Amino acid sequence: MSSLEEILKGGGKPATDDDWNSLDYYADQLFSPYTAIDEDSLFAGRKKQLGDLINVRYRPGAHAVLYGERGVGKTSLTNIFNERIIGPAKYTTVLNVSCDPTDTFASIWTKVFFGYEWQGKQVADVIKDAPQPFTIFKIAESLERFTLVVLDEFDRIEDQGAKTLIADTIKYISDRPCHFTILIVGVGGSVEELVGSHPSISRCCQEIKMPRMNTEELRQIINDRLPILHMRAPLEVSERIVAFSHGLPGYVHLLSQLAVHSAVARRSQIITLTDFDGAVSQALDHVQESTKRAYYKAVQSTKPDNLYREVLLACAKAPKNELGRFSAMDVCKPYSEIRNAEMGIMDYARHLNAFCKPERGPILVRSGEKKRFMYHFDNPLLEPLVLMIGQRTSPQS
Repeated sequence: MSSLEEILKGGGKPATDDDWNSLDYYADQLFSPYTAIDEDSLFAGRKKQLGDLINVRYRPGAHAVLYGERGVGKTSLTNIFNERIIGPAKYTTVLNVSCDPTDTFASIWTKVFFGYEWQGKQVADVIKDAPQPFTIFKIAESLERFTLVVLDEFDRIEDQGAKTLIADTIKYISDRPCHFTILIVGVGGSVEELVGSHPSISRCCQEIKMPRMNTEELRQIINDRLPILHMRAPLEVSERIVAFSHGLPGYVHLLSQLAVHSAVARRSQIITLTDFDGAVSQALDHVQESTKRAYYKAVQSTKPDNLYREVLLACAKAPKNELGRFSAMDVCKPYSEIRNAEMGIMDYARHLNAFCKPERGPILVRSGEKKRFMYHFDNPLLEPLVLMIGQRTSPQS
């Protein structure tokens, strides 16, 4: 296969069908909706969170908890972290492991130190014989290089005892600083939700919240990549991609990738609204089946004139605060636009209530006090899906 530079030489336009097919291939390399970013040059935004994480690495005895909704880019941040370190700490070994529901304290640290030896023994055997914070500290203390341990998908651990022992390990190492940093990463609305209320976590760990990406960060994903392909998207197209993504970078990658494929199929390097519409239709086939099942569970009804789809679409379109929450009043304007008539809260209050019950997921989570309830999607990945289905099925959406 020709290199991208060879394909785009002489004015930046592919000359043959093979060139266009190769351009399609390189678009798949640049846009990665299914895997985390692992190349610093392609990582967009997150300056504050990255700075906080680097500062933790520089401080002796400091550790961190990185938390946020599913799909906001937590793993990508940890993947490129090592490339941003400067000074002596840049010679850092990153040991990145993913946790799962079967993990125990011993199995987690066995994965971390897989292949390591300590005092002539396999670390796995040492941990098996003495699965306790002191053991991990002694192993950590013996390491010659700066080491960052990333415990990803921490929310999947079901063994609460394992979480408590890891919190105790953090405290032990924090009280006896060595060149060893632990970063806990997982889905959660707060540190307590992810790790529990162990006092050691709040005392020894920097809390780093990963919010959804802002509009400028999402635009950067598109603007950094399309010029590499010598392609461009008019502002209206890129703004629609950003709006449909609801702050979730994976959807920007997916919609951009599919829109590029559509333009390439037309032998064009300009992405149009028609390409975007085609990308939305195709994206529905790429969404996880579990996410689609959750949507259809929420809107199913035996009554043909039910309005669950319309109300849920209005919820997806409703303005959100920084926590992704919206009120019943926030749904009023988008619902009126969808119904093409003036609507009030009483026209959809029962639908909101139903969305919060197990029979429909629940697809929404309600919090706060009566008459001041706030709502948010239980699974943030559902919001873009609702918008995409609305785009495909409703001319007014």
